[in-house]
Amino acid sequence: MRLADGYTIGVYVGFDDNRPMVRGTTHLTGAAGALPAWSDIASAALNLDHPGDRVDVADLGFNGLHLQYPDTGEVFVPVDPQQGGAVIDGRGALRSTVTPSLPAVLTYGQVVGGGHFEPERFFQPYWKNHQ
Repeated sequence: MRLADGYTIGVYVGFDDNRPMVRGTTHLTGAAGALPAWSDIASAALNLDHPGDRVDVADLGFNGLHLQYPDTGEVFVPVDPQQGGAVIDGRGALRSTVTPSLPAVLTYGQVVGGGHFEPERFFQPYWKNHQ
């Protein structure tokens, strides 16, 4: 695809000195803090500039090529793009080596009661490492 006249959008939420973003019981880290802002900026750019009007139909032919992932125990978890990519609770997860057609994230974890997805954590939030 042609990248000329395109956009690159990046959002960082946090302090430069790694202090935790805490107010009351709210802790912001990673996508929970930055993704809603990124989604709003991307939506505004799409609505303002209408880049879809400049898409070459030949580029869309690549949509039929699905990435294949090695089976390492990861699962695709359905997400809601209108809510900043938040996991849709109760929809479970799909174990597959091919990307599903619906919006999803690829991660580790398990489905527990009622289709609730419980992520497997490989890290602790910053504020729990430095107490």
